[in-house]
Amino acid sequence: MTGRVLAVLVLLLSLAAAAPAQTCAWGSFDASRIHKPAGFRLDNGVYWGKLRNEIANAGGTVLAGTPTLTAGYLAQCDVFFTSILDDAAPALSNTEQGALSTWLSGGGTLIVSGLQIALPFYDSFTAPFGVTGYVGQTGLATGTTTGGSHPLIAGVTTFQLNGHCTFSLGSQASLLGQDGAGAAVMAVLEPATGFTSGGRIFVFGEAEMLDDLELGNADHAVLLGNMVLWACAGGCPGFFAPYGVDCPGTGGVAPTLAGAGCPSPGETIQVSLSGAAPNRTSFTLIGLGQGVLPVTPGCSLQNAPVLPQVVTLPTGASGGWTLPANLPPTLTTPADVYLQTLIDDPLAPFGAAATRPVQLHLE
Repeated sequence: MTGRVLAVLVLLLSLAAAAPAQTCAWGSFDASRIHKPAGFRLDNGVYWGKLRNEIANAGGTVLAGTPTLTAGYLAQCDVFFTSILDDAAPALSNTEQGALSTWLSGGGTLIVSGLQIALPFYDSFTAPFGVTGYVGQTGLATGTTTGGSHPLIAGVTTFQLNGHCTFSLGSQASLLGQDGAGAAVMAVLEPATGFTSGGRIFVFGEAEMLDDLELGNADHAVLLGNMVLWACAGGCPGFFAPYGVDCPGTGGVAPTLAGAGCPSPGETIQVSLSGAAPNRTSFTLIGLGQGVLPVTPGCSLQNAPVLPQVVTLPTGASGGWTLPANLPPTLTTPADVYLQTLIDDPLAPFGAAATRPVQLHLE
């Protein structure tokens, strides 16, 4: 294991190749079929600002919404995101379902983000693929993931539900999360689960837990980041998963360390720092696990034991940096390393700022 990890470290420390930026175009409906479109249109709704930021950080773009699903519109999309559908809008027509099926068979990624309303509309997206029987649920509940190493739920244990929908799974779907009554509320269909129609589908029954107002609850922010990276990685078995806590810097702002791309042999990745104090020095430490190593009275490293290799970079005027890398096809996997960045910041509450650590799983 150590040899494989050290091989990865050499790559991370010599990130010099200008890796091409990843493209990942997200489509969605326009106001005509979205519930509360001022809030929940993907292209400009006020509640999806952080989702749009995550998409941009992953090298993606958000397309203008469409009133109908057509082959021409879907041809522009790598991902189609339903957002919260409207009861008053028509469910998918047979023509739209045909266009969707053809697009999925070509490798598209569909994200069905449900709620306790518009249940026949959601059903029209997924019934052809065995996910059906949507039932609306009211009230507060705590959901839990099923565990395992799927990149969608890496680092996610619990999530909060406040009016959601449950559904029944077909034989080609894998359960990822359930509500307090044990009903399915999060599932994935992809080749690894036996999905034979092509492409991938992620279904979750409480879209609002990922909007700007709810991201501070439970593990919602981690799930949002996982969803975007999974969607933009095209089924990559490797993943980036943030965990632990950060230490705020100047002005109480916490810096962020993030990964994008596909951490697999022969693929392209990038590691980025943002939100740090400008024109300071950052130190990215690389660990073999998720241990805790105090560095100040109120701030700890959470990727101990830490190896001697440290990536030292200036934060520049932007307060961050981006390091791209092309992973060689001969890389031995699976392997895991754990990254966390400290920033020399005398105006931070503890004299230094730190990002949340990130698990980098290569497979």
